Amino acid sequence: MSKKFLALSLALAAAGSALAAGTPANTKIRNQAIADFTDSSGQRQTTKSNEVFTVVQPVFSYTITPDEASTGSTPARSTSVPNTGAPRYFAYYVTNSGNATDTITLTSSLLGTSSLTGTPTFKLYYDSTPNGQVDSGEVEVSKDGSGNYFISATADQTVNLVAEVRLPVQATVTAGTRADFNLTGNSANISGANDESGDQNNTLRINVSNDAAFQVIKDASLADLVDRNGALKYTIQGSNNGATAASAVAVTVDSATRYGILVSDNLPTDGTNQLAFLTSALGTSAASSPNNYVYSGRGVAVPVYKVGGNWTTTFSASATAVGILIQNDAAGTTDPGAFFQPGDQFTLVFNTRVDNNNTAADIPDATILSVGKAINNTAAVTFKKNPLDGGTTTPSNTRVNHVAPAYAVAIGQDDSGTPGTQGLDNSGTEETYTTGGNAYLGQTYTWTVYLTNNGNTTDNVKLTLDSALQLQNATLSYTNGTSITEGDPISIATGATVAIRVTGTIPLTATLGSPAGIRVLADSSNVSGSIGVSGKSLIVAGDAADSAILRSPNVSNPYSVDGAVDDAATSKTGDSNAANDSTDVATAPSQYVNVNPGTTAYYPVEIRNTGSVQDSYDLTVPSGAVLHTFTDSNSNGRWDVGEPVGSAVSTTSPLNPNEAVSLVLEYPIASNQAPGNITLPVTARSTTLTSTTDSFNVIFVVQANNQVTFTPNRTGSVVPGGVTEYTHTVSNNGNTYVQFDLAAAGVSGTSDKGLIYTYTTDGGATYVVDPAAGAICLAPNASFSLKVRVEAPSNIAIGTEDPEILSGVASFYTNAACTTVVPGAGSQTLSVTDTTTVVGTLIKIDKKVKNIGPSLASAADDRDASYLDDNIAYPGDHLEYKLDAFNNGNLDVYGLVVSDKLPTDTTFVNFQVTTSSLPAGSKVFISANYDPAAPGSASWLALTSVDSNSDGTVTAAEWAAAFPAFTFDTLYVGFDTDGDNTVEFSNTDDKIQPAQGATVLFRVKVK
Repeated sequence: MSKKFLALSLALAAAGSALAAGTPANTKIRNQAIADFTDSSGQRQTTKSNEVFTVVQPVFSYTITPDEASTGSTPARSTSVPNTGAPRYFAYYVTNSGNATDTITLTSSLLGTSSLTGTPTFKLYYDSTPNGQVDSGEVEVSKDGSGNYFISATADQTVNLVAEVRLPVQATVTAGTRADFNLTGNSANISGANDESGDQNNTLRINVSNDAAFQVIKDASLADLVDRNGALKYTIQGSNNGATAASAVAVTVDSATRYGILVSDNLPTDGTNQLAFLTSALGTSAASSPNNYVYSGRGVAVPVYKVGGNWTTTFSASATAVGILIQNDAAGTTDPGAFFQPGDQFTLVFNTRVDNNNTAADIPDATILSVGKAINNTAAVTFKKNPLDGGTTTPSNTRVNHVAPAYAVAIGQDDSGTPGTQGLDNSGTEETYTTGGNAYLGQTYTWTVYLTNNGNTTDNVKLTLDSALQLQNATLSYTNGTSITEGDPISIATGATVAIRVTGTIPLTATLGSPAGIRVLADSSNVSGSIGVSGKSLIVAGDAADSAILRSPNVSNPYSVDGAVDDAATSKTGDSNAANDSTDVATAPSQYVNVNPGTTAYYPVEIRNTGSVQDSYDLTVPSGAVLHTFTDSNSNGRWDVGEPVGSAVSTTSPLNPNEAVSLVLEYPIASNQAPGNITLPVTARSTTLTSTTDSFNVIFVVQANNQVTFTPNRTGSVVPGGVTEYTHTVSNNGNTYVQFDLAAAGVSGTSDKGLIYTYTTDGGATYVVDPAAGAICLAPNASFSLKVRVEAPSNIAIGTEDPEILSGVASFYTNAACTTVVPGAGSQTLSVTDTTTVVGTLIKIDKKVKNIGPSLASAADDRDASYLDDNIAYPGDHLEYKLDAFNNGNLDVYGLVVSDKLPTDTTFVNFQVTTSSLPAGSKVFISANYDPAAPGSASWLALTSVDSNSDGTVTAAEWAAAFPAFTFDTLYVGFDTDGDNTVEFSNTDDKIQPAQGATVLFRVKVK
């Protein structure tokens, strides 16, 4: 056997895929890794690696059959023909077993073992029927300039050919008169001659005889592709084209000896499994049974069936062979000798169902009847060519069909503990799945469903969503968080199941007391037509489309809010008493209720979520009023006079049920405001369900006072070489004019930490190191914005933290020019603090690929000397992906998970993880169901428990044994760095410090 490929003159190991060609040439295999981690603030973050590409290269290989290896005979075929010079026909099959289109030259040679007188002719035709005969319209194969035949074949294509051979009439015929031929090939893309992959002895022997001889022709109702569970009708015709009558042979039928000429056909098998089964008994008339009948032009044609290895006249669907016993008379119990005359003909027609068992109701096995599976069938006639012959068997041509692609899509939830078993549910209706628990207006609801390819070939399945069942903003994603675009094909291998997440929002207009839901539809892109046409029924198992209706429990309204002033030791919210929600000026603390004109008044308030689900609230106050956070210095749960006021709040943060937020209402009292009550209504409105509201009144009793403020403190970060800005506001809330002097600012130029500070008092037109004295003069109720620019030199150290104080002196004047001082007013020194931290990035994941060749056992066939960003590969090669995931920032990170999805057109081989850069004692964990959207729900196994032979490498077999309920789709690797044997995701557990990380070697095999 020879095995040559063009692949840089390198011998490649067989890929072992279902299709001989493997991955098509020029396919681009893409791969990108993902790292998820928790930052120091407790937020889960995601970063992606660079994407690497591998381009599959062409591999050329082909076979010609029948050959001596496939038939087990030398020569491969042998037949006898009468000495008439009539044409004889012989089928050949040329299969391109490479992954790219190839041109193959075919040459027939008359071997030296021939003993003919004269020169025979040998012509090749395309057998488009294909029935092993040259039919009307079938053309001769093209020849090149040298007179040699040549064909072009795409990857995995089998070209059916038939040879027409004419032998010259011989003056004398002896026992050794014969012609021996061999048909050899030569690829245009493979160096060297006679480069067929496999046995090159495609030999044919034609013996010339004056005895009886049969020409047997076999045809099929389909040119090639036949569906699983589809009908395939065979027609076998033959005649005695020899020089004398053919004699009967003895055949045991129903345990008794009969005599006749036996025409037999062993039903197709793959060597292990029978691939076609009879559908009904044979009749004796073409008129009454056109698809199943026998005929003979002489004698009596008796249908026979082989059951349990024995011939019988009783039909059985379990028969392994079918035939005709042509008897001289009806009884057939007496040997008639030579009775089937030259020119006498017979016909055998029978219908089969292509399947892997004899029960039509069963779903055909996609593995046994995989796409492209050959359905080979050859008939034979057994007779005596002369009275002294012990028996001769002449085969027909071999009729070759192939199993057609079968696309069967199933989607639904897990019906019996194994993902994908929903594909076997054929209830006659669309499946509806209703989840348990609670559902409420505005809720984001998620279902996990399983999409299964029950077909016999890789399928591209489109998913679409029908949100007519009261679900909004529905999306699709894989369980690792990668989004799926509706209508984009998803490639799924035969028998594979992919977990899909369907997520949407229950609308606020949903009907209370009824479920909400969505309809998800799966549709094979390889079957034309819309859902509902033949082959795409949603309620028939095995069709190319399926759907599932996903429903929530009955929807409820969980939203409620209560707001009140927070001026007493006991909270006034959540007590179902609306009478105490507003300010009672008679009993309210004076420090809250009594305010001076020209000042800013503050009043503590509280907003409580009195509903049953988390919610946030838009806060509405009169013009001029603002709600703020504050620093609760004395930890009493409400704002007290003197406690720092923080940022403005117009919408609360999300509050859990019965959780409250304490705020302080700020309201500027006009300098000319008359003494008396100011009533400020405050309304809290649910951001989710806007009809949910509550209102209360904050009441101030105006006194008389002056006030100026300089706010707020700022905190920010900057990268080396970057710039950040802070904005502060000077507000005159009194009834006099205020001059704010920044000439004595806390920092001028470069700070002692190396940061550069400049200021602007003209809205950003110019920035100066020292603002001019007296540049800011404010009228009553006026304010002024001051910007501070902070520049970080490119060489400053990451982690530098610089708190800088900016101060100003407020003086009070009676005129707009700020020249006449208010007698006895004095001055106030106000300041803010700007805290700046120099930061770097955090987790960086870098990816490279290396082609380590077809053998994992040796580095001698490595195709790449080092790791690359992009490379090439051949079917059967192994790719080693190197993933470096390291903390390159200046802050700790936590709960690192590295994931890498199995690239298309590859199979998982093994992986290794190196943790030498992690703290001593760190452990590696593996998951099959990690979900970045819900990291805590994943199940993890220690790598040491998955690595059954403790060699540091987890193989595909070890992974499958550890996770028997899952099909490998994505590699998930987590790290336990704190020694508690769990992978955790808070910002206190499984810490990875700067410069720490891990390396993953992920190996796959190109199909």
